[in-house]
Amino acid sequence: MRRVDLWFILVAALLGGLLGLHLRTQRELRKVNLPPSMRLEVVQALYLNAKQENEQLRSEIETLRSRIAELEGQMAQGESRLESLLQEMERWRVIAGLTPVSGPGIIVTVDDRQVKVPLGADPNGFIVHDSDLLQIVNELKAAQAEAISVNGHRIGAMSAIRCSGPIITVNGAGIPSPFEIRAIGDPEVLASALELPGGIISQLRDVAGIRVSIVKSREVQIPALLVTPTFRFAVPLPSSAP
Repeated sequence: MRRVDLWFILVAALLGGLLGLHLRTQRELRKVNLPPSMRLEVVQALYLNAKQENEQLRSEIETLRSRIAELEGQMAQGESRLESLLQEMERWRVIAGLTPVSGPGIIVTVDDRQVKVPLGADPNGFIVHDSDLLQIVNELKAAQAEAISVNGHRIGAMSAIRCSGPIITVNGAGIPSPFEIRAIGDPEVLASALELPGGIISQLRDVAGIRVSIVKSREVQIPALLVTPTFRFAVPLPSSAP
């Protein structure tokens, strides 16, 4: 019930009580056929009786006002609790990858080596592999990235990056090169984690000749998971479980 409705009830009760007292007084005066000299005594008696009833009505109104304040307090607590639950639910939606997010971070672009493979050379040494992308993603996670995507595919708890023949897949969908990895977090920390000497980026650039660029950005947008994960076997433990 809204605050306006509660106060309307309170005012209506007060006006109804006063109107009832007035009508009852007039009715009592009409019922008695007394000489004018005695009417004053009757009016005084009726007045005292009305005053007593009015005090009782005031007491009831105070009780009602206290009850209204109590109900308003309970509603405020309920609304605050609901808001807290909604915020917690949204937080877990972000963690689970079920909602798009944006924030500061970096954009990493990784592309195959753009040279002709020499005769007799292994072509696998000139292209980006699923293990390379997976290692970059793991480094970003270790650097406290809060959200990651690869070519527009959100990385979630059940995401997989793997090769399917000559094609790299993310969450079961094939992705072409160049590969764009987006990560939200502290741009300086994320970039530094990837550019450590001897790290994955150094190996790709210096050893394999793979082209890699890292761009820091004030706003990186990452979409939600395209498909919501389903669980066939895992079930939540009771809340009392350790």
